[in-house]
Amino acid sequence: MNKEILIIEDDEKIQKLITLTLSDFRNKKNIFENGLAACKYIEENNKKIGLIFLDIGLEGINGFEVLKKIRRKFNLKIPVIISSAYVSKEDIKKGITLGANYYLTKPFNLKQLIEVCKEYLGG
Repeated sequence: MNKEILIIEDDEKIQKLITLTLSDFRNKKNIFENGLAACKYIEENNKKIGLIFLDIGLEGINGFEVLKKIRRKFNLKIPVIISSAYVSKEDIKKGITLGANYYLTKPFNLKQLIEVCKEYLGG
């Protein structure tokens, strides 16, 4: 069974860009704009999720808080790719320290996006 790709991103253009770029991956794509709603979904459906794209600037709670919940509260090993305009060395270090598998800075290279997906989902 193909695991789904979760896209936690509040910018509609970037949601579409990620979805279109990853259209060759037959995995279901699920989009959330709100960090709290995404956390609730992850907690209840984590066995179905194969990869998470996570923005930092979100409504509800920010991406760093979402990542903390995924790694510490839910204790999940699902690969998390941060895709964010928060590009300072401190932000990138914080994301990796909290457990992100990869940190894509916006604007990101679409080839890089596909390569990261292949790495974590195969294909």
